[in-house]
This record gives sequence, C-alpha cells and structure tokens, in this order.
Amino acid sequence: METMNGTHTSSGPAQWWRSPPLRLYVAAFVGSVITSLIASYHVPISSDQASILLEADAFRHGNVLLHGWVLPADNFLFTSIPIYAIAISLFGISNTVFHVLPPLFFGILTALMVWHARYEENTVPKRRTVTILLLLLILFPSCAGLYPGITIVFIEHVATLIGILLSWLLLRLMRGGRSSRSRALLTAGAGVILGLTTASDPFAVFLFGLPFLLMIGHDAILKAHPPLRIREGCTVICALIAGLALPVAAHHLGGFSTEQPLAHFAALSSVPLRAGRFITYLFMVSGSPFWGGSIRSITTLVALAHGILLLGIVIAVVAASAAWLRSRSTSETATLLSLGCGITTLALLASQQLQQGTERYVLLVLVLSLPVAASYGASWLLSRSLSSWVLPAVLVLTGMTMLAGYAPAVHRSHTAATAAAAFLTAHHLSSGFSDYWDAAAVTVASRDTVTITPVFAFGSTPRIVPQTFLADSAWLRKPGASGTWFVLVNPQETGYGITPAVLEHSFGAPAATYHVNSLLIEVWHRNLPGLISRSYADALSHGPVPPLPSAA
Repeated sequence: METMNGTHTSSGPAQWWRSPPLRLYVAAFVGSVITSLIASYHVPISSDQASILLEADAFRHGNVLLHGWVLPADNFLFTSIPIYAIAISLFGISNTVFHVLPPLFFGILTALMVWHARYEENTVPKRRTVTILLLLLILFPSCAGLYPGITIVFIEHVATLIGILLSWLLLRLMRGGRSSRSRALLTAGAGVILGLTTASDPFAVFLFGLPFLLMIGHDAILKAHPPLRIREGCTVICALIAGLALPVAAHHLGGFSTEQPLAHFAALSSVPLRAGRFITYLFMVSGSPFWGGSIRSITTLVALAHGILLLGIVIAVVAASAAWLRSRSTSETATLLSLGCGITTLALLASQQLQQGTERYVLLVLVLSLPVAASYGASWLLSRSLSSWVLPAVLVLTGMTMLAGYAPAVHRSHTAATAAAAFLTAHHLSSGFSDYWDAAAVTVASRDTVTITPVFAFGSTPRIVPQTFLADSAWLRKPGASGTWFVLVNPQETGYGITPAVLEHSFGAPAATYHVNSLLIEVWHRNLPGLISRSYADALSHGPVPPLPSAA
C-alpha cells in the first residue's frame, strides 16, 4: 500500500483493492473516460485523425515501419499506432475506434496526473485531496467545454503526455528503498518508455527531457544527491538520444520518411507575431475565445469563466518557475512541468512549428500546466479562511461551466464524409482523389472499401499532382474498379485548387458528375494515376512541387 511519503508497503490484492489510492485512481479513470466519451461522439473525425487509423491499418498488415509513408516529425509510430492497430484488428477500421480509444487514453492520463498529485512528499492529506479535486475539476471542463480538443482532436499528443508521466513515475519509484534489481528494472523501463515517446514525438525533448536535466542539474549542485541524480540524468540522456535516432534508423531500414523538420528557426522579427498567435491559440484550446460574442450569451459567459481559469493556470506556472529559480521548496512535479511549459513555449516561439492551425502544440503546454495549477490552487485555497465556502462555489461554477460549455459541441455535423462514403460504396467507386481534408476521412468512413489519395493543383497552368504528406505512395498504384476513377471536390476547400475546370484540364471531360450534399463527385473511365504522373512531371518543370502540410 502507498504510504503518505510515497513509499510502499506489502499488502495482498484484497487490501490493495480496498485501499484509498486504487479506488481513487479507478474513480478518476472511469469519470474521465465517461466524460470524454460523451464529448467525443459530438466531434466529427477529420483527416488528421483518420490518417492515424490508416497508418495503424498499414501497420497491422505488416508494414510496421510504414514504408512509402511521409509523416511529420511527430509520427506516433512507437506509441499510439500499435495500439490503434490492435483495436482495428479486433473491431475493424471505422470512426468508432477513434471515438472509443481516445477516451481510454484520456482516462490513463487523468489517473497518472492524480497519482503524481498524491505522491508528493511532505504534503498534508487535506492538501492532497484538494489538489486532486481541483485537477479533476480543471480536466473535465476541458473535455466537455467549448473546445473538446483533449478528448479526440489532438489525442495522439495525449499518448506523448502519458509516456512522459509514466517515465517520471518510474524514476520516482526508483528512489524508494528498493533492491538493486528493482532499481535497474525501473531505470530500464523509464528509459525505454521515454525513448519510444521521443521517437514518436520529438516534443518530448522540450516537454520533459530538457526540463528534467535542468532540474536535476540544479538539485545535484545545491542539494547534494549526486549518485542518484547522475543515474537519472544518464537514463534520460540515453533515452533522448536513442529516441531521436530511432526514426532515422527506421527510415534507413526502408521505413517512413519525415516531411517536417522540428528544428527550423523562425526569423527574429516574426517572434511578436508568433507570440500573439500563441496567446490566441491558448485562449482557443482552453475554451475561452470570448471576443466577438454578446455579453448576454451563455456561450460568452462560459468562455469568460474559462478565461479566468486560464489566467489562474498561467499565474501558477509562473509562480512555480519563480519558486524554483529562487531555490524555494516546491512540488517537484510542479517544478518539472512548469519548466516543461516554459521551454516548450520558447521552442514554439523560436521555431517554424507554430503555424496557422497548429493549436495541438499549444494544447500540449496547456495540459502539462494543469497539475501545476491544481497544486498551487490547493495551496491558495487552504491558506484562506474562506476556503470552507470557496471550494463548494468552485464545484458549482465548474459544473455549470461543463453543462453550458458542452451545449455548442452537440450540433457539429458528421454527415458529409459518411454520405460521400455511402454513395461511393453503393456505386462501386473504390479508388479516387480529393483534397487532404476529405481523403482520409471519407476512406475511414467507408471502412476502407474506398481508397482516396490526397491531391492538389500546382503549376502556372494548374494540373493535379499527388500530395505526399500523410499519405502512402502505394495508393497511386492501387487499381480502380473496372478502370473507373473518381475525384471528390469540396467547394469549401479552396486552398487546394481542385476545381472542375482544373480537373478537366488535367484529365479531360468526366464521364459522369454527381452531387452528394455539398460535395461534387466526377467520374472518369480511364487511368487517372497515369495522367497524374504525367502532370506531376509537367509541374516539376515549373520548379519543385511543394508538399501541402496538414493544417493540424
């Protein structure tokens, strides 16, 4: 059983199940899973999420290194992809997998955060209880509020946070009074998990690697624990190096190639603009974009409530970092996570990674700061004589925020990709092309009976060329049924340049044209991949064809 100072005593399974810690972790897990599961079914699947399922499907069919794929630096191959592959093997490829599995990830993340909140040494039970309660109150509105991004939209990065917190858990367990063999196993486990997490998402370097090395270097100098700190530091350094080298090795072994370099510095003059964008995204992912709405609107009031919560979170992170700089006693987890927030923010402001539509990186910073806010919020509440009524007020207001903030999410449409998939399947149209945002989404909605390759228009005289990013080059070699190919046109996706005029210039007049809701489907009885290959070569004569990145 876990004791108050974080150590463990031997106990049987029955005693462990009846102990408060396990019941607490199970309650946190179940509550977060149910809450996020409800919210996830009101969020439509985009091609960013559908691409994960297609990669997992390729993985389960033996392409374990994703040969032919072009992926971003955060490839998720060594964390979430194998888990999705197992789920697809059991239940088939469908949107349901992505509605069910992410809430399970979110539940694990919540339980890990609760574990670290309870594990803090020199913390009185009352403060631990309030810290955990505040943590759950902050997390649940995040998944049921105006922007339910934690539950499903950026769930791949939740796997990154799980890997980070698991590594930190094992490193902390290693400090207890354990045998040399146990410490070796815990060290190896922490190194392997952190290495695979870094290989899947290099942002783990900024979120955990550099902050951890900075923190233990500071402790080794000022607090005289050199042997333990050296062992921990060497474990983390080796894990980071192995993690960064693993994708390179996978590529040289015939696996995926990486499209987006992580370390690409932005111009110094663009930092103010990028800082403004970072702040805007921070308001968006916290569910508090209150500007532009009527003050009488419940949605605006909920956004303002989230904005106040966001302000408290920022103050807590700054306070934790300041306390560490002044060598004041503070929670070790709060110090580590606040440093991770700061270093990741600086990395985003200094690199080209923070582009339009990349809220997921800002979401990483926000989620990482939530345990820090809970820890400092508990200290603030317990230091006030009014805490006896402040905490119930927080409970009531948070519940109201959850209910009111959840309402706008329920009206989002799921029908476009599903209707297109049903039409294509019914007309035996199995191979075609579209813009990126419809390609993978419709493919998954059809349960992989239809394969759509992403394309875009390029050149002085626009021609259709293939998009390599987040796609498998083998899709172009997949034969169409009876030599029939189609192109799905979404008039709302104007950035890709796919119009009926461009299609006719590239492929000639279509044999048939159909309208499905707002989408246009044009059909040709000819080999479109061959024509795309020739138009691609023609586009190359006008200069390199830029691969269109995902906007997520």
